[in-house]
Amino acid sequence: MAYEVTKIVKGHRYRYRVESVRDAGTGRSRARWTYLGRVGDDDVVVPRRRSPNGNVERIIGAIVKLLERRRIEHVTMTVIAREAGVAPGTIYRHFRSRREAILAAVQFVNDGVLAQAGTLAGPVTTREQERERLHEWIRSVLAGGIGSPALMQAVPSMLEGGDARDDGRRPSAMRDLLRDYLSRLNAAGMVSDTTARLSSAIFIAMEGVFRVALTERERFSKQLIDDAAYLIDRAVFGPA
Repeated sequence: MAYEVTKIVKGHRYRYRVESVRDAGTGRSRARWTYLGRVGDDDVVVPRRRSPNGNVERIIGAIVKLLERRRIEHVTMTVIAREAGVAPGTIYRHFRSRREAILAAVQFVNDGVLAQAGTLAGPVTTREQERERLHEWIRSVLAGGIGSPALMQAVPSMLEGGDARDDGRRPSAMRDLLRDYLSRLNAAGMVSDTTARLSSAIFIAMEGVFRVALTERERFSKQLIDDAAYLIDRAVFGPA
């Protein structure tokens, strides 16, 4: 599955193509990003000079690898630079701070989880099929997120208000996707609550699962993922 995303960086919009690829050696899936160009005021993609030797991609990839094997507080700019094979000053040319660089890496992982979860886009079908589609999507997103050390390490700062509001790049792809889907369900007469309230309820439930996973870690029961998916299903569609 491949899709395009637009990121806003320092007031400018840049478009990327994201596709899911599976590593032949490990069997694990990851998101591969391809830079398409800058989006102008008329929504036309304006090509710009890419970073030398793909430094942005190299930095993000280095952060993801580091978060897979060490705690987030030990992922310093010096360590990131050494892993990426660039000078620390190179990182600052693309990211204003360590936090901004880590959040960019987290967004990369988050987009990969979304790509693996499938899509909520497309025409609305029957009530039963939509219930099943949303249920499986919720389960996939939760399982994928909890299964990613990089994403889970960044969850505390994201849940406690450190959600990139200071750099204008709040990870909102999932929220936008859900709101659009719920709006289409509402138009089809399948839900009666407001889209905003339903979207908030879903995110509260999902954040609750992440909080429990962070607290319990090795003792975390995957049954909670199924329970959350069931409760979200009831909140959206009502009793079966």
